[in-house]
Amino acid sequence: MALDGLNASVTSSYQMIYLPAGPDFEKDGSAVFVFTDLVESEDFEGRKGSFMTQGTGKFDATTYRVEGTFEIVPRSGKGDLGELFKEGGNGSFSSDGSNPSQVNYRFVLP
Repeated sequence: MALDGLNASVTSSYQMIYLPAGPDFEKDGSAVFVFTDLVESEDFEGRKGSFMTQGTGKFDATTYRVEGTFEIVPRSGKGDLGELFKEGGNGSFSSDGSNPSQVNYRFVLP
Protein backbone atom coordinates (compact mmCIF):
# COMPACT_ATOMS: atom_id res chain seq x y z
CA MET A 1 0.00 0.00 0.00
CA ALA A 2 1.41 3.36 -0.96
CA LEU A 3 1.19 6.01 1.72
CA ASP A 4 2.02 8.95 -0.54
CA GLY A 5 -1.42 10.40 0.15
CA LEU A 6 -1.23 10.06 3.94
CA ASN A 7 -1.62 13.47 5.53
CA ALA A 8 -1.33 12.74 9.24
CA SER A 9 0.01 13.81 12.57
CA VAL A 10 1.90 11.23 14.63
CA THR A 11 2.21 11.22 18.41
CA SER A 12 5.02 8.89 19.52
CA SER A 13 6.18 7.41 22.78
CA TYR A 14 9.67 5.86 22.85
CA GLN A 15 11.71 4.00 25.44
CA MET A 16 15.37 3.80 24.39
CA ILE A 17 18.43 2.28 26.02
CA TYR A 18 21.95 3.20 24.92
CA LEU A 19 24.44 0.34 24.88
CA PRO A 20 28.19 -0.05 25.14
CA ALA A 21 30.13 -1.48 22.21
CA GLY A 22 29.83 -5.25 21.95
CA PRO A 23 28.90 -8.10 19.63
CA ASP A 24 25.91 -6.29 18.10
CA PHE A 25 27.35 -2.76 17.87
CA GLU A 26 30.89 -1.55 17.13
CA LYS A 27 30.62 1.77 18.96
CA ASP A 28 29.36 3.03 22.32
CA GLY A 29 26.14 5.01 22.03
CA SER A 30 24.22 2.62 19.82
CA ALA A 31 20.72 1.90 21.08
CA VAL A 32 17.67 -0.33 21.00
CA PHE A 33 14.15 1.01 21.48
CA VAL A 34 10.45 0.19 21.71
CA PHE A 35 7.69 2.58 20.69
CA THR A 36 4.01 3.24 20.14
CA ASP A 37 2.59 5.73 17.64
CA LEU A 38 -0.87 7.25 17.39
CA VAL A 39 -1.41 8.16 13.72
CA GLU A 40 -4.27 10.64 13.17
CA SER A 41 -5.29 11.51 9.61
CA GLU A 42 -7.66 14.09 8.19
CA ASP A 43 -7.24 12.73 4.67
CA PHE A 44 -5.90 9.33 3.66
CA GLU A 45 -7.36 8.54 0.24
CA GLY A 46 -10.54 10.33 1.33
CA ARG A 47 -10.66 8.68 4.76
CA LYS A 48 -10.42 10.27 8.22
CA GLY A 49 -9.52 8.59 11.49
CA SER A 50 -6.67 7.14 13.48
CA PHE A 51 -4.79 3.94 14.26
CA MET A 52 -2.04 2.76 16.63
CA THR A 53 1.29 1.13 15.87
CA GLN A 54 3.79 -0.56 18.18
CA GLY A 55 7.27 -1.73 17.36
CA THR A 56 10.96 -2.16 18.06
CA GLY A 57 14.11 -0.83 16.47
CA LYS A 58 17.79 -0.14 16.77
CA PHE A 59 20.16 2.74 16.15
CA ASP A 60 23.76 2.09 15.08
CA ALA A 61 26.08 4.87 16.28
CA THR A 62 28.78 3.84 13.79
CA THR A 63 26.67 4.33 10.66
CA TYR A 64 23.95 6.57 12.18
CA ARG A 65 21.36 4.21 10.67
CA VAL A 66 18.05 3.31 12.24
CA GLU A 67 15.92 0.27 11.42
CA GLY A 68 13.09 -1.71 12.90
CA THR A 69 9.69 -3.31 12.56
CA PHE A 70 6.20 -2.41 13.71
CA GLU A 71 2.65 -3.67 13.68
CA ILE A 72 -0.60 -1.81 13.23
CA VAL A 73 -2.52 -2.83 16.34
CA PRO A 74 -5.61 -4.79 15.21
CA ARG A 75 -8.94 -3.08 15.94
CA SER A 76 -7.14 0.11 17.07
CA GLY A 77 -8.50 2.13 14.16
CA LYS A 78 -11.12 4.81 14.67
CA GLY A 79 -13.31 6.59 12.13
CA ASP A 80 -12.99 5.60 8.47
CA LEU A 81 -9.52 4.15 9.11
CA GLY A 82 -11.02 1.71 11.63
CA GLU A 83 -12.43 -0.35 8.79
CA LEU A 84 -9.27 -0.15 6.69
CA PHE A 85 -6.97 -1.26 9.53
CA LYS A 86 -9.36 -3.52 11.49
CA GLU A 87 -7.19 -6.59 10.84
CA GLY A 88 -4.01 -4.71 11.69
CA GLY A 89 -0.95 -4.99 9.50
CA ASN A 90 2.79 -4.69 9.85
CA GLY A 91 5.75 -2.94 8.39
CA SER A 92 9.36 -2.01 8.60
CA PHE A 93 11.47 1.11 8.49
CA SER A 94 15.11 1.87 7.79
CA SER A 95 17.18 4.95 7.15
CA ASP A 96 18.73 5.56 3.78
CA GLY A 97 22.36 4.40 3.63
CA SER A 98 23.55 7.58 1.92
CA ASN A 99 21.32 9.94 3.93
CA PRO A 100 20.67 8.59 7.46
CA SER A 101 18.17 11.37 8.22
CA GLN A 102 15.85 10.04 5.47
CA VAL A 103 13.74 7.17 6.88
CA ASN A 104 11.76 4.90 4.55
CA TYR A 105 8.63 3.04 5.69
CA ARG A 106 6.99 -0.08 4.26
CA PHE A 107 3.43 -1.07 5.26
CA VAL A 108 1.79 -4.48 4.67
CA LEU A 109 -1.93 -5.04 5.27
CA PRO A 110 -3.42 -8.53 5.67
